[in-house]
Amino acid sequence: MISAVLTFVFFSIGHLAFWCMIFNQIHATRCPRTARKGSELLTLLNVLVLWTSGVYLLIAYPNWADPFTFFPAIASGSGLSSGATRLTERPLYLLAGYWHFCSWLSLFFIGRWIYWIQTAKHPSFFVKHESRFFDFEDEDPELLHGLPAQLIHALVPGSQLLVLSVEAKTFQFRNLPQAFDGYRICQLSDLHFTGRIGQPYFRHVFEQCQQWKPDLICITGDLIDKAKCLDWIEELLSTLHAPDGVCFILGNHDRRIKNESLLRARLTHAGLVDANGKYLSVERATPHGVERLWLAGNELPWYTGAETLEPVHQLRRAPGEDFFIALSHSPDQWPWAKKMGFDLMLAGHTHGGQVCLPTIGPIIAPSRYGVRYAGGVFDMDGMAMQVSRGISGAEPLRWNCPPELALLTLRRG
Repeated sequence: MISAVLTFVFFSIGHLAFWCMIFNQIHATRCPRTARKGSELLTLLNVLVLWTSGVYLLIAYPNWADPFTFFPAIASGSGLSSGATRLTERPLYLLAGYWHFCSWLSLFFIGRWIYWIQTAKHPSFFVKHESRFFDFEDEDPELLHGLPAQLIHALVPGSQLLVLSVEAKTFQFRNLPQAFDGYRICQLSDLHFTGRIGQPYFRHVFEQCQQWKPDLICITGDLIDKAKCLDWIEELLSTLHAPDGVCFILGNHDRRIKNESLLRARLTHAGLVDANGKYLSVERATPHGVERLWLAGNELPWYTGAETLEPVHQLRRAPGEDFFIALSHSPDQWPWAKKMGFDLMLAGHTHGGQVCLPTIGPIIAPSRYGVRYAGGVFDMDGMAMQVSRGISGAEPLRWNCPPELALLTLRRG
């Protein structure tokens, strides 16, 4: 019985991790929203039904759940007749098989988690990090609109829907042009204008951005979910200003606005620059010539454009004269950015997992890499990658994973 209970713990871990993996993989693709929502419901149903069936198996047929009795009985062909009839034996065999499959699978997920922790290294280019937290609910308790958002915020202890973590990060690069030493980039990601969180919240966020006086502002996708919030684009985003401009790319949630041309037109009319599928340059004159910082946007797999970009080496001149930054909505595009030759990639999409369990961390992230790049700074074989937790989300839930405003300073060294 003790071994059966222990196996139940491993079964629960493997069962949850298995369906989280399926969820993450589906949400990393371009599948239609209806199919994605259907998969969410199916995943949740399987998690609940199969786990409940596992509890039933443990209570009613503990010898089926015990690997020390199940596998020898299967090998000997003697069967397991602990009250099971022929009518129920086959489903019980299938359930027991799934039980032991998840139990052994849990060892893989646990081992991978330990491996990630043990091999995680602080990137050498990441030289400074400071955080400040703001709780805007204290300033305006009416920021949340709509019953789901208000209920979740009220019922979940420690809900961080209206909290903002301002993350000041300093990166140091050997090949950064001297003219861009100290260059300041504000990254905004995953704004998710849905109407559930009111405009004052985003005004507070943008005020923090503007107070920092960035040289450039980059928005890495998922700006808007609801057509009713289209007017927010000019009302809110037109307040963002930086000497070298405000550029944007779109994300998967932006596809909910059926008229893509209209959405891009509204954004450009608000003063933003579309970076998808093209190189944008910021130039600085020096006594020895012109040094450039290049930006290029990648909206794959949801929008086309990035596949036509030429490799970085075709634009790069002498070392220390050019620096290349890729804007990608999803961190899944890092192999593309690495292959193209970019020095730094800014991404979002994963929201940091939105819910982070103590010690374990996030368990859900819409990425084919699972939660490995859910948020933070990573060294991708020599290319730097910054993944933002985002400002908001379509689902009104944040726990142990506050929204992030990323303030990035580039240093030469």
